[in-house]
Amino acid sequence: MRIRSGMFLAGCGLALSITAASAGTVDLNYDSLGANGWNKVITVDSSGRGGIYLRFGTYGGEPAGDPMFMFTEGNSGRVTPANSAWSAITTTNYNGLTLSRITALSMRTSGFEGSGADWQPPHFIVSFVNSGGNTRCAEWLPWTDGIPRTPGNSGAANFNTYDAMVDGSWLCAWVGATYNTWADMITALGDCTIVAKPPGYGNWLGDGFSVGFGMYDSSNAKYNNDGRGLVDWFDVGIDGTTTRFMLAEQAAAVVQITKISWSSPNVVIDFTSSDLADTTAKFTLQQAGTLVNTATVFVDVIPVATITGSAGSFQATFAPTANLQFYRINRAP
Repeated sequence: MRIRSGMFLAGCGLALSITAASAGTVDLNYDSLGANGWNKVITVDSSGRGGIYLRFGTYGGEPAGDPMFMFTEGNSGRVTPANSAWSAITTTNYNGLTLSRITALSMRTSGFEGSGADWQPPHFIVSFVNSGGNTRCAEWLPWTDGIPRTPGNSGAANFNTYDAMVDGSWLCAWVGATYNTWADMITALGDCTIVAKPPGYGNWLGDGFSVGFGMYDSSNAKYNNDGRGLVDWFDVGIDGTTTRFMLAEQAAAVVQITKISWSSPNVVIDFTSSDLADTTAKFTLQQAGTLVNTATVFVDVIPVATITGSAGSFQATFAPTANLQFYRINRAP
């Protein structure tokens, strides 16, 4: 993880800019999914199989350094109750939306392994309720309806990008039906509303919208059992506006100096961190006599600065003792 720091010349403030992700793109960072309303749901079977892991190219033959999530599903017979293994990221962000408001669903996904002949790569799983209050669910099966099976491995992932609105098919296990397109499913089931954890399935461990693997019934276990695969990114469109979710490593926190003031005999530096979970123990105030590009050596100020604050807003207070110095707020990894 890279470390970002704020730096200033004593007596002058230099605010650092923050570069936001491009419009329509969200980085789902492995260690902070909750910041975007997502969570992991994982069942580990009795053999220890089951989890979500961060992988980087050249794994799977991908470009060096490119991050991906690897979903590994447990075995249906080695979990209690049976057919309740999950390896997925899940969210309530879309709860309350009707299915017709979802206007785009696509994914760059790769399947490595699974049990039997029907296993699928990581995919979308959605739960919803119809106008009569009946709970339903839908699971996207990419390698069906004429889409060829293209398993990969750690050396050659064989990623494919699929449009889940029309590629593959959607299984509604509750009614025992499969639909060739998202639109076909809405026509058959009605314009249902996405909800979390349908009460009809005690094994449903995700929320309203999930990505990965999830068993909730004996009829769908064959698509998920012992599954393993990668997801690079996925798209979700709502009312015509599409967001791309990039599955990424933990983003480096950005530290920005916002104010420098004098309160004799101390200097007070206000600064922020983009990681709201940061505590004061993460930060130190450092100084250097000169700046020589990357060769500049910063050391902690003596006496040590007092750092106070929380929830992304902090202050560093210290009494300068040296001549003109360059200072920076340093954040520990």
